[in-house]
Amino acid sequence: MKLNEQKVVRLQDVTRNEQIRQDQIMQRTNCLTGAFKDYATNWQSQAKQLGRTDNLLPTLVSERLDKDYQTDQELCVKKYPLDN
Repeated sequence: MKLNEQKVVRLQDVTRNEQIRQDQIMQRTNCLTGAFKDYATNWQSQAKQLGRTDNLLPTLVSERLDKDYQTDQELCVKKYPLDN
């Protein structure tokens, strides 16, 4: 293989790897965005169920929602790892 052909192949590999990386970032970002939307929806739903017009929740409820959100975030990171 000629030197120019080798450079083209390497460039294609770099471009392909960059695209894969961007796809991984996008998948993780979408997952994390979904986790946050679920968290916000659940928070509002709990506040509504408790008749809270100020959107403040009792500590036990907010801690549970926070824990669920953290778990969802961790699942996103595991499901969509970012290869270095």
